[in-house]
Amino acid sequence: WLGISIFFISVGSILLVNTFFYLTTAQKISRMSVYGRIHHKMRYTFEMYVKILSIMSLWWFSLILAWAPYNALCYTYIFMSFLQVAIIFYICVLGCKRVRYLIKTTLCHEKCIFPCCRSSDGVEPMPSEWGEELSSINMNYY
Repeated sequence: WLGISIFFISVGSILLVNTFFYLTTAQKISRMSVYGRIHHKMRYTFEMYVKILSIMSLWWFSLILAWAPYNALCYTYIFMSFLQVAIIFYICVLGCKRVRYLIKTTLCHEKCIFPCCRSSDGVEPMPSEWGEELSSINMNYY
């Protein structure tokens, strides 16, 4: 029990520090008066981190519940582990518009059996999300 308590004390202290950073960041973002491209990216990234924090918190809660003497809670922990991986992959990778666009343009075609892959007017314009500033800086540099 000593090892487990030391582990959860360190995890609890990390969660307290993360909660402090979350609250201060949320306060700073809510006070922003100018709303431009960089602010949009900051809000998007912050929302992504909040989603990841909530998913990981549910996983930690299921781990604590798995120590109960009920087998169903242990299976809940195993299921939450699998679900956590899938949801974090969706949030971090498939949640990005540019990645979805690249997957759609690479894998989908007009005769695809899935209606979500068919585009009505052919090629859609590339969504502007990340990296345009660095691309333009690099192009102007060379």
